[in-house]
Amino acid sequence: MSIGPITLILNGRAAVDERLREAVGSLRNAGFQVDVRVCWEQGDPARYARQVAQAHAAHRRENPDAARNAVIAAAGGDGTLNEVAAALVECGGDGKTDESGPILAVVPYGTANDFATAAGLPVDDPPRCLLQIPDLSCHLADVGRLNGRPFLNAASAGYAARVTTEADPMVKKLLGGMAYWWTGLKNLSDTVGAEVAVTADDDRWHGRVLAVVVGNGRYAGGGIAVTPHARIDDGKLEVTIVPEVGIAGYKHLYDDLLAVGEGRDPTVLTVGRAETVTIEADEPIQVNLDGEPLTDRLLKFDVLHKAIRVLLPATSPLLSPPPQPDAGDARGAGNERDAGAGRG
Repeated sequence: MSIGPITLILNGRAAVDERLREAVGSLRNAGFQVDVRVCWEQGDPARYARQVAQAHAAHRRENPDAARNAVIAAAGGDGTLNEVAAALVECGGDGKTDESGPILAVVPYGTANDFATAAGLPVDDPPRCLLQIPDLSCHLADVGRLNGRPFLNAASAGYAARVTTEADPMVKKLLGGMAYWWTGLKNLSDTVGAEVAVTADDDRWHGRVLAVVVGNGRYAGGGIAVTPHARIDDGKLEVTIVPEVGIAGYKHLYDDLLAVGEGRDPTVLTVGRAETVTIEADEPIQVNLDGEPLTDRLLKFDVLHKAIRVLLPATSPLLSPPPQPDAGDARGAGNERDAGAGRG
């Protein structure tokens, strides 16, 4: 694959990283064109991404045989990454596979960096993520949608969304992703679950929940593998339902997450995979959509299959393995589940 111009869309807080400046210089010295766009306010990442996509499309029209592939490196947190991904979906044509648009690369500079963690990128070394762009492989990736709004990583509804919103910025700076876990534990005694009905394809679950997480990626809430088997190229979303528990049950939830990640059945959580997911709540429920807060009573999820191109390690856990003979989805369909049901 021929790498064309690289546009680094950079969160303003990361602009002071001298090692990132050195990485930009190294790529330029190696012959790559690198343009830097610094973001200072909400909307900047999407605006810059649209400009790059439009310029790339114009170049393709004028040079149909050109082999160059424009790259947009989103340098920020999951919110910055999602803004860029949503803009690429918009420019590529809603619901269409875009095999010629700019390629998305990830340079993790956020607090949680959940998508980058799941992708297998070196999240503790963002400049290295930029430097390795020429060595990564290009893959078509799914994009989830919530009520028509694209998201790349995950949507958390209920208490999980509240935790993300209420986490203190100073605590996040000190503890990183663990700040979300600390905030959740600290406020759990004051939390009342939401009454919801969840429909995942033909499966239906209803009861009181602390959270429902719908993932295209695997991590949410600062490095917690809430949807640990999600793939970004299989045309499905993974759903994890977290039922209402008291403080005494909070540890069991964490143990269940570890169990699911290791392929063992959970005792409290309900986990499944689906092409479409609907959450109906008795009252408006808070949602965190890759860092964007929303509130609604009816949440409808679907998938844009292989909608954008993304640079990832060839061995990224987010990629589906090669097809196996007679492989199939072992989960059943058409089941009605009440609160307390386990993994289907």
